Amino acid sequence: MIGIESEASFERRVVRAADLYGWCGRHERDSEDSRGVHLSGKHADHSCGIGWPDWVFFKPGHPPKFRELKNELGQLSRTQKWYQAKFRACGFDVDVWRPSMWPQILAEFAAAAEGVA
Repeated sequence: MIGIESEASFERRVVRAADLYGWCGRHERDSEDSRGVHLSGKHADHSCGIGWPDWVFFKPGHPPKFRELKNELGQLSRTQKWYQAKFRACGFDVDVWRPSMWPQILAEFAAAAEGVA
């Protein structure tokens, strides 16, 4: 049986692919520890920092990609689902990426490299 790739290993592959295709990224290491980050809004069901997506990938001329990286078994928390829904409602490009989606991930980065948004 083949083991499940760790989230850390998967993240390293995604970052290398982003670099290869000219994307920059910002990583939210721990959305529960937001020291130095100014947040607005506290809601009954969450704080507006916890659950922020792992990565925002950006490249001039293309919409930013808000991505939560999970291994094959990883589940979104309630607050991660909240952010995903709010970002989609704003028209943002938001998704969860898993190792099994590798061909799609490469295609997304490559399409933008070819000028296709």
